[in-house]
Amino acid sequence: AGHGTTSVDFRRYLGAYLQSQVLDTLTPDQVTFLLQTSVLEELDGPLCNAITGRGDSSAVLDELARRIQLVIELDGWPPRYRYHHLLADCLQVKLRGSDADAWSQIHAKAARWLAEQGELDSAIRHAKNSGDLGLTGELVWSGIIPCIGSGRPDRLRSWLTDLDDRQLEKDRWLSLSASWLSLQE
Repeated sequence: AGHGTTSVDFRRYLGAYLQSQVLDTLTPDQVTFLLQTSVLEELDGPLCNAITGRGDSSAVLDELARRIQLVIELDGWPPRYRYHHLLADCLQVKLRGSDADAWSQIHAKAARWLAEQGELDSAIRHAKNSGDLGLTGELVWSGIIPCIGSGRPDRLRSWLTDLDDRQLEKDRWLSLSASWLSLQE
């Protein structure tokens, strides 16, 4: 019988490698920052400040981008960053494993901040990841008028994707949104 490496083994080895070669070279404050912001697809100073409660996230991101190549600065101004997907995956596994409540709270903070910035699609994605159906329903319902006005329910359908009937029934705004979508199809 052959001895193959499973995906579980690979993830464990990769996590150990990233821990020893990347995370262990950073300060505890930097590791905490990375963990708290690992759920974000794109990062910038103001968003990370909102998530972490700090005021120096732009400087932290700049320093991390200089120190480790897995924090990538994107083109444009003001500076925006993203984490290499292997680093982000490793950090997210550590975050979920160490503090499931923090996982939900971080996603909820991101959802609220992104909604305030008018980034409703990202806000709804984070609200769903937070597990807060009330927040998800409020955000979906807040965008219903543009969906109705456009006459194209595709955007609304994408917001309701990944929610099962039980979840839709639990929240009045999600129920109303799903009902409206069914009338359009």
